[in-house]
Order: sequence, then structure tokens, then C-alpha cells
Amino acid sequence: MFEIGIDVVGIKRISKLYSLYGEKFLSKILNPEEIQEAKIKGHFIQSIAGKFAAKEAYIKASSSLRSYNLSLLEINILSDSINKPFICLKKTRTEETDHLSIRVSISHEKEYAVAVVAILNP
Repeated sequence: MFEIGIDVVGIKRISKLYSLYGEKFLSKILNPEEIQEAKIKGHFIQSIAGKFAAKEAYIKASSSLRSYNLSLLEINILSDSINKPFICLKKTRTEETDHLSIRVSISHEKEYAVAVVAILNP
């Protein structure tokens, strides 16, 4: 079975929410590792928007799986050594998804961040 999810996020919307609520907003959508990575990468707001879009895309792609009812904080969007994003689920959920092949792509363009997630369930 092959599942796909896509999401688009307005970068200005994320910027406005961050300006209004600061770290409180971030702590509702991102884990500490994700926040730290976004700060290190530069383009902080774009990175946050991309990670948020990827989480939403994963939720859409996983809608037919048992792990569908994930909260945003159970999904980690991180990058490897060559800056390629990957999805890491909280340990409590990995037994449900260990056999899945999950791919994520994130892109930014001026006003928007977009993410696509593909899940292959053999």
C-alpha cells in the first residue's frame, strides 16, 4: 500500500503566530530538537513552517494507518548530515511504524512552505 500527503503553509502566518505567542506557540507544534535545529539552520521562520507542513503532510498520509491519531509533538521532522529531512516518530509509536518506508520532501518559496510525505507499507 502506498500513501501520500501534502500540505502548504503560509510563512507569514507562522511568523505572525510566533510574534504573538513566541516560545509558547513553538512548544505546541515542535519538539525541542526541532526548535534547536531550526535555530541553527538559519531562516528560522521558514524552517518552522516547513517542519509544520511536513507534520501535517505525515498526518494526511498516515490517515489509513493505525498511527493516524498522532499529535504534532509525536512527530519529529529533523535533517540528516546533508540537510535531507526525515521523520522520526516518538518511541511509543515506533512499533506501529517500524516496517514502513517513510519519505519527506520540504520546499520553501517566498511566501509558502510545502511538504510532501510518501509512506510505503509493504
